[in-house]
Amino acid sequence: MLKVLLTVDTEVYPIHMNWKEDRLSRDIQRDIYAQVGDRSVGLDYLLEVLNRSGLKAVFFVESLFSAVPAVGHELLAEIVQKALNDGHAVPLHIHTKWIRFCPDLNVEFRGGILPLYSCEEQTELIAFASEKLQSCGAPKFIAFRAGDYAADDSTIKALRRLEIAFDSSFSISYAGTNCRLPFPESFGKPTDLGGVIEIPIGAIEDYPKHLRHTQLGACGGNELIHALNEAEANG
Repeated sequence: MLKVLLTVDTEVYPIHMNWKEDRLSRDIQRDIYAQVGDRSVGLDYLLEVLNRSGLKAVFFVESLFSAVPAVGHELLAEIVQKALNDGHAVPLHIHTKWIRFCPDLNVEFRGGILPLYSCEEQTELIAFASEKLQSCGAPKFIAFRAGDYAADDSTIKALRRLEIAFDSSFSISYAGTNCRLPFPESFGKPTDLGGVIEIPIGAIEDYPKHLRHTQLGACGGNELIHALNEAEANG
């Protein structure tokens, strides 16, 4: 039987002009709950579909937004508890764009991707974000994914220092740009990066010698079905 790891980047971006005044609530409704009219087709819908299908997923949850004083931890706690209550895993996801709004962080904002920060800074960021996630009820986790798949050797060293065993930041569509990790040995098997195991985003060959990452928003249903059948047939 083919083993498939379902992962979900669970994050919010502050677009509304008055996001601090409304405690990010409108952006949360858009990015997390995908409120469309009177329907929610985001987190709640996804949890319902997974439960109905008897599936479990890994929700990589971005937690730095909860360190913004105007926002607080309640919105993050609600997201974490929804996923945990249905038996899903909740490891860490980080978007460094939040650094400039977090006064308790002793890291200077230099840009929106992790490789712009030193190993020491990345270690501090991941440890800080980990605290925020666990303070909202998430158990101690063993996996990490960088925002925008932007990770490098310093990210791996930071994860090793913090005893986080798995990384899932490599995406072929971002390789050589945001993603500065070494090319994995296989897209179907983990790669040991010196003590941290890299589980890359799956990839499909959509035309000869061209790979595309297997993300729901990047692939059609028929492509995914064909790729899964091919993977199972080829072991």
